[in-house]
Amino acid sequence: MEMYYQQALQPSELLPAISNSGECFFVIRAELPIRQYQIAVYLYDDQFFLLQDDRLFDQIEQISSETLGDEEEILPFIEEALEENHYLLVEKAFIRLDLSTLQKMTDLTSFDILFYEFFDSWGEEE
Repeated sequence: MEMYYQQALQPSELLPAISNSGECFFVIRAELPIRQYQIAVYLYDDQFFLLQDDRLFDQIEQISSETLGDEEEILPFIEEALEENHYLLVEKAFIRLDLSTLQKMTDLTSFDILFYEFFDSWGEEE
């Protein structure tokens, strides 16, 4: 069974976390003075996919309080966004730039990073 593990990270923790992961997904959300800022990025095989699909954001909102869950709660939404071309390929430097910009902003009312790592879970056989 494939599972995910979700944790909230600080901006300084995200880059090391993605450097140590072959497949992960993260959402950065911030309340800016004039609008809500949110990005969703799927990392697979050293490629960063900036996902632009409201269905994915809605799903993450529903499961954001769970720290452990079935990957089927996330991966089908990622796959749909990719299949329907609701993504941009971005460089790691883009992620670094966003993080450092958000860290320097003093007027954010909220800022969080949800990091999802996927792994195999071997249950007991019946």
